[in-house]
Amino acid sequence: MKDRLRTLAIGACVLGSIASMCFFWLPERRHVDIEVLPNAYQKVGPIRQATKSSVDYTICNRASVPVRLVDLVTSCACSGVELSKRELAPGESVTLTWSFDTGAVRGSLVISVMIAYKREDEEQSRVLRIGLEAPIDPDYAVEPERLEFGDGRPLVQRVSVSPRHISDLRIDKAACNLRFFKARVLPKDLPDRQDIEVTFQRDGYYPDAGFARLTVSTDSERQPTLSVPLDVAVENTSRHRSPERQVGVNQ
Repeated sequence: MKDRLRTLAIGACVLGSIASMCFFWLPERRHVDIEVLPNAYQKVGPIRQATKSSVDYTICNRASVPVRLVDLVTSCACSGVELSKRELAPGESVTLTWSFDTGAVRGSLVISVMIAYKREDEEQSRVLRIGLEAPIDPDYAVEPERLEFGDGRPLVQRVSVSPRHISDLRIDKAACNLRFFKARVLPKDLPDRQDIEVTFQRDGYYPDAGFARLTVSTDSERQPTLSVPLDVAVENTSRHRSPERQVGVNQ
């Protein structure tokens, strides 16, 4: 019995030694150099179209050495950043003000800023990314926001436009960029909705014709022009889908 207990004790000591060795051989966890408060990714809004706004971020130096913010690059021309200083001593912080213009964006404005910084004890710069998402409250609602034509789908479809923040909405013109589609503004049956009819003329259509879009001109000051993608799927060809709208670029 004593021999068994002695064997168990020796085994426990060996396992403990191995565990200690593994612990000391683990790579040291690197402390975060830059902390962003309240969060590196913020969500604000909803915000109306054609609205200028700004959000503040606090950039804190958590490193044990001074840090210099070398460069700041935004992902969209609709935004810009301001800093009162770029040199941060250990424990020091600075407010970054991020200004942006929602323009005629629909859906959400999603943008980012790449911040290149350099520690005093390193030659190579490091990169930190912060992000911003702003759901957009549009001047008018669009249903649906894209149309799909082709096999098994109606040749004639409609897009409905309804005002949200304006008492009345006038549609001046509706047109398609490809000759295989025809658009016309229908008589207004309801005071809070305007319909546009789009007809797909399939005869002669070929997939390489290009990306099709419906363009609608309105009297809205915040989004005077609306662009609706027209997707086409025909037999023996892959689906011809118009590119997604680039968030942050006015349509």
